Amino acid sequence: MNPDSIPQAEDRLLARLRAFGLLEPPADPGLDDLAALATRVADAAGAILLACDGENCRLIARHGVSPAVSKEILAAAAPFARDLALAVEESPAPAGSDSMAIRVVAGAPLKDADGTVLGAFCILDRKAHSPDPGLLAALESLARQAMHRIQARRDRSELARARIRLGELTNPSWNDGLRRAVIDALPAHVALLDAEGTILAVNRAWIEFGRANRLPDPEMAVGQNYLEVCRQSATKPLDDAGQVLAGIASVLAGETAEFSHEYPCDGPAEQRWFRLMVTPAGRDRIEGAVVMHIDITDRKRTEAILERERNLSDSIINSLPGVFYLFDAEGRFLRWNRNFETVTGYSSAEFARLHPLDLFAGSDKQVIADGIAEVFHMGTAHAEASLVPKKGMPVPYYFTGLKVTHEGRPCLLGMGIDIADRKHVEQERDRLFNLSADLLCVAGFDGVFKQLNPAWER
Repeated sequence: MNPDSIPQAEDRLLARLRAFGLLEPPADPGLDDLAALATRVADAAGAILLACDGENCRLIARHGVSPAVSKEILAAAAPFARDLALAVEESPAPAGSDSMAIRVVAGAPLKDADGTVLGAFCILDRKAHSPDPGLLAALESLARQAMHRIQARRDRSELARARIRLGELTNPSWNDGLRRAVIDALPAHVALLDAEGTILAVNRAWIEFGRANRLPDPEMAVGQNYLEVCRQSATKPLDDAGQVLAGIASVLAGETAEFSHEYPCDGPAEQRWFRLMVTPAGRDRIEGAVVMHIDITDRKRTEAILERERNLSDSIINSLPGVFYLFDAEGRFLRWNRNFETVTGYSSAEFARLHPLDLFAGSDKQVIADGIAEVFHMGTAHAEASLVPKKGMPVPYYFTGLKVTHEGRPCLLGMGIDIADRKHVEQERDRLFNLSADLLCVAGFDGVFKQLNPAWER
């Protein structure tokens, strides 16, 4: 690598961190929840999310550790922010500490939609972990979800700033030069329309986008009627151009205070998405509109990645041989697999209205209620009870429960396994044990009899 390129690369990374608000990151309970989930999935002492530029790392979220994370921990986490392959790091305890000191045991890089590494998502524990592909895949997925949340936060901030600046454009105390400077400072592509929809002016970002995409109009559409362009492009009322046409007309007519629409706009070598926003211009009456196109490609790419991961997650869950469930502390089912619908006979719509206790009867209802309470109090539990389907006979199941945090609230995640065959074998074993004329017994390793069959009495 050319040494002269290193400062430029560092400057670009700092600019990306600043754009995402990671140089002085605000508190984000959602990211802390992801750290808590990673801690539980890994059965570890804690987890941290870091923003890193080179060797300098900043804490952006945590669980199970104090805000004053040691320099040794930050140094051990830094390699995961250099786009290394995801791998368990069996790092030694920090120098000068005892062997049970907390250390980094696994990590995954935090990457934006362009693949730029902005930080790391690390698991901390007091013991080294053996390589676990399932754990590492889960950690990598959590790192992507964390970046999706960070990108969404950046998008919300940019939209808020843009709205403020658009509102300032109608300030009557501003001269044309100041208004022009504000328009050109906006990162979005902006066009000012008159009351008839004619484009009066466009900003620097609009012009640069037009040149980069070789638009034939040397005036970059100034003087054209935006509504007429949309009308000619619309093939049917509900396509993108048709919706934009109706939205802008509604704002100009004073029928709508604001209009927005997301649409694809692919370039020669990449897929792109934009969000169009239209707001009225004028103080006492509507004199035109401000049309702004914001690039949301990063967000759309991340959403597509998360959608693929959710589809994979659904496929895995639906392939499980037993029943899978996730419900909150109020007993509202949030996720379940198709097998749960099959064995109970309830449809997806019916399942969404069920409470977990609706699937049990008699004394089993209290057994499950106690098990649920134990999970939310102690963190884990298991129980045996008969699942009552919509139609048919109850079926004995072995149920597990684990307390997890989902979307910032405590939930119970677990599985149920059909144990009807096991119960049948146990009943047949007991029947033969009791009917046998031979002297049979069950004894412990200590030689003490645990059970004798009736033949001993005869």
